[in-house]
This record gives sequence, C-alpha cells and structure tokens, in this order.
Amino acid sequence: MKQLFLMLMACCALSFAANAQNMSELCGTNDWKTLSERLIENRRFMEAGHYNIDRSIVKYVPIKFHLIARKDGTNRLSEARVFENLCQLNKDYADQNMVFYIADGKMSYINDNNAYTNQSNTFGAAALNAAKVKNAINIYFAAETPSQSGLGGTTLGYYSTQNDWLVIRNDQVNNVSGTLSHELGHCFSLKHPFSGWDQESFLQWYAKKFSKAENWGQVPTWFKLSVVNNLAPDGFTKIECFNGSNCATSGDFVCDTPADYNFGFGWSGCSPFNRRLIGPCDKDSIKDTMEDNFMAYFIGCSKYKFTTEQKALIQADYYSARRAYIRSNYVPKIDVISQQAANLSPNGPIIVQFYDNVSLKWDDVPGADAYLVEVDRTSSFNSSSLLRYVVGSSSLTVFKLEPSKTYYWRVIPFDAEGGTCLNLNDAVKARFSTSAFTIGTSDIAAMNQWSVSPNPVVSGSPLWLNMDVHSGFTADIILYNAVGQEIRTLGQQQIGEGEVQLSIDTQGLSKGIYYVQLRSTSGTESKRVIIAD
Repeated sequence: MKQLFLMLMACCALSFAANAQNMSELCGTNDWKTLSERLIENRRFMEAGHYNIDRSIVKYVPIKFHLIARKDGTNRLSEARVFENLCQLNKDYADQNMVFYIADGKMSYINDNNAYTNQSNTFGAAALNAAKVKNAINIYFAAETPSQSGLGGTTLGYYSTQNDWLVIRNDQVNNVSGTLSHELGHCFSLKHPFSGWDQESFLQWYAKKFSKAENWGQVPTWFKLSVVNNLAPDGFTKIECFNGSNCATSGDFVCDTPADYNFGFGWSGCSPFNRRLIGPCDKDSIKDTMEDNFMAYFIGCSKYKFTTEQKALIQADYYSARRAYIRSNYVPKIDVISQQAANLSPNGPIIVQFYDNVSLKWDDVPGADAYLVEVDRTSSFNSSSLLRYVVGSSSLTVFKLEPSKTYYWRVIPFDAEGGTCLNLNDAVKARFSTSAFTIGTSDIAAMNQWSVSPNPVVSGSPLWLNMDVHSGFTADIILYNAVGQEIRTLGQQQIGEGEVQLSIDTQGLSKGIYYVQLRSTSGTESKRVIIAD
C-alpha cells in the first residue's frame, strides 16, 4: 500500500468556473524577463522539431503538494479538495499525454503563520524552502497569496521563477478552477497572450491617456492604437501586431494565440470580444481574440484549452535540461476510483455508547489505499469543530467528541498517487448522536480502590459499591445503560474515609450491560456491570 502521512484535525489567472470570479482576481507571476528567456529557448527547441520526440508517450510528472496551516495546525486545506483539483488538472492536460501524480504518494504539511498568509517575506519563504523537495514540482496551498500584480486586486496564485515553485490560494483548489492549470503553464514557460500588458490592461492604458474610461463601453469601437517605439506598457515587450506579422518575437511569442492586450480584464465574462480596434502595424485591425485560452484573462468560459503551439512549448520545456528533475523511469500505479464509500455505520437516529470513543466503519472501495474521514457538528462540514483524519483502512475510532451532541460524518476514498476524481460534495453523509457517557477515566486520588458486587447481579437485587477511601470526597454516582443513557442516580454523595459501601437499586432493569460511574472534581472512574435475569 502506498503510504500517506496521517493527518489529524486540523494564480494566477481567474477562476475558470461558469460562476466566474470578478475581474480583480489576478495572476501574481511577474518575472516575465526570465520566462521570456526560457520561452525563446523552448521555441528554438520546438522549431527544430525536437518536441516531436516521444510526444505520444505518456509523461508522468511528479508533484509535491504542501498544505499550509496556521502554526497551531488549524485552517488547513482539505486533502479531498487537493485530489479534486489534481483530477481537474489531469483532464486539462490529458490531450498532451501528461499525467500529474503525487510524488511518493504523500502530501506535505506545513504549520507556519508566515507561510500561511505571506510566502514572500523572509520567514514565509524559509518555511516553503525547508519543505521543498528536489524530485517534483512543488505546489503550496495557502490561505492568502501576496499581491504582485500592478493591476490591483487579489492574487489567486503565482509561479516563482526564482524558487521554481507555485503557490495557489486555498479557495482556488477545487474541481472547477483553472488556476493551477494556468500556473503550471507559466511553470512550463508560457506567458500570458497579453504579455507586456500584465501590469496595465488596454482599458487602463486607454483611460490614463485619453479619458476616464471605466468600462469597455467608453472605448470607441474603432480606435487607432499608436504607441511610442511599439513597446507595451511594461517598457520592454514588443507589442504583438493583430496581423500576426511579428508573433514569434513579440507578446507571448506564440503565433496561434491572437494578439491580446489584456482585453479580458474588465470584459463581460467569456462573451466574444467585439471591439474592432486598429493596431500599431500596417493593415492591423483585430478580428477576434481567444477568450477560452488557459493563459488569458477572460472569465466564465465553460471550457478552456491550450493552443497547438502552447502545447508544443510545454513539451519543449518538459524535455529541457532544467526539467530533468521531473523525468524518471518511474511509472506510478494510479488506480482510478469511481465510487464513493458506502454503508457508513453508525448512521441515523442512533445514540452511540460513548462520546469519547466512537467506532466508525464503511465498506472498502476498490482501488482506494487511503480514506479521508471528516466529522463535524454541521452537515456542511465547515464549522470550527471539523475533525479530519486520513487512514489506511475502512474503520476509525474517533475520540474527543462532545457528550449528547449530533454529529455528521463522511468518507472520501482516494488513491495516494492521484487517481481520484470524486466530488467531495457527492460523498455519502451519515450521522449519529453521542451519549453522555465516557469511556475515559482518570483516577480519583482520594480513593485507594473500589469494586461492584455481585457482578453479574440479578435484576431487582441491590448492586453494592465497595470503596476503600483514604481521604473524604464528594462524587456523583450514576448508572448508565450500554448506549450511555442515564438510568439511575444516587445524586451527589459525601463519601467519608475508610471502608464505604453504597447500593444501587436494580429493580425493573432489563438484562444487559450497564456502567456505574463515580464522577468527582478530581477524576472520573467507571465499572462495567452485567444485569442478569
């Protein structure tokens, strides 16, 4: 079985969901000069035809996922969300014969307040670097990512060329977001199709130079774009002509992505871009742009894609010397899991025997080598009391629950290396209620020893509690049934020194297992009792 760490309790680009994010959610990748150097090198490799080598062979790419929590281990991203995102990632890259899998079948867990909210400061970066592995692409999931884009707004994630790692915001980790797929595009040297306009969109550039336009309706349908030295706002990237005449040496250096001056920023979702702008080159008027490209900023498209050249450049980067560390002869054993866990027990209006020792069971799922178990007081599994466990078998004993409360729980099976494509929200939900009875005991220091007799006791006969006490104390004495319901009580008793004997009436009690509990301010002790006919 592949191993997984046991975990107890606990972008760039826009979210490519149909319910799109607003235009202020942006990409934090910003070292475009370094990416341009890599891209130029990869383009030469591509044009030489080397990327055709083994292009049809499946390429297995190891990924190390790092889940960052606060210093106390709280607020960590759910592993189930990671598997959902990995499944989506593999769908996005499937037509490139690239399969991403979890290196060593293990996720990494970081507890650090700086890394949790700001990976760019000295301490946050040090925490990421300490966890970084050498044989995989390192991807960190954090609550917040630092703003690195001149456009303003919220950074959803970024790729660091200096550290060669990716950081993705937790709310972008799911089965619909394209943020991770976009960031990996940067990791494999792709730039935005609007390269050069990354820190200032066309809309912002136009408003600054000509008006106070705040939306595309205030920009003329026909507009002659005239820029000094034909440089984009970043001051060094050549503006790509709409006619494609300089596509290999300007903008994103990709010729099958139409020129885009960050037209998606502020545009109305994924609707066709219909501004008929006249560009800076001869016979240069835009006819269309590519709204559904993974590397663009148009939002709300039902599906996104990479172009043929973008795929070729990704392949070229994969086979480059700098990516040798992710190429090996290892072929992961990825078992695709297609069914949820079933027959969860306990489930229903059931009161379990103890509140601090609850046994959970479910059926084995074919292909699963581990299970994520979530237990919560709410059926939405999003409260501060959420408990999370990763186990390698189809059963789990849960401790530290509260007495006399209703709990919900669910099980998400997964393949440790990444063959899981199940939606977390489709998992079967079960529920149970805890009793008021505890299995846990702590010695009452004032008492040397005690016993119950007779045991078994015939129903209707007195049950005697025999105590050897060296220092007087006060205790509640309660009789519980097998599911933790209170049956009889002697109330609070003042127990003196020496040999003490008290009795509990068993008249009318049916045969079965019961528990006698002594509960004092200094401790709680319990004894098991059998009542017979």
